[in-house]
Amino acid sequence: MAEDNGFSSRIDREIFNTGLSVETISLYLLCCGLIHAGAAPTLEMLRSRWNDSDESLQGCLNELVERKILRRTSMGATGEDEFRPVESAHWRL
Repeated sequence: MAEDNGFSSRIDREIFNTGLSVETISLYLLCCGLIHAGAAPTLEMLRSRWNDSDESLQGCLNELVERKILRRTSMGATGEDEFRPVESAHWRL
């Protein structure tokens, strides 16, 4: 699996073996999809594509970050936070 500064650049199929909720896995897939499309997985970009409540988005995002499946990092000229997938070897399940 290719990496970019410690961030996975592909969907790690191990996500389906984590026991996480469908919504949480969907958010992980959304982040990966944005990256594959060349878009930054920022909170605003995620919000614009999320089809549930902002509370649900925040809850799923927090769980993925806490479990080290996504890493929050400040990127680009704007310094806006991005949420990037991490190799499954580093996940905290």
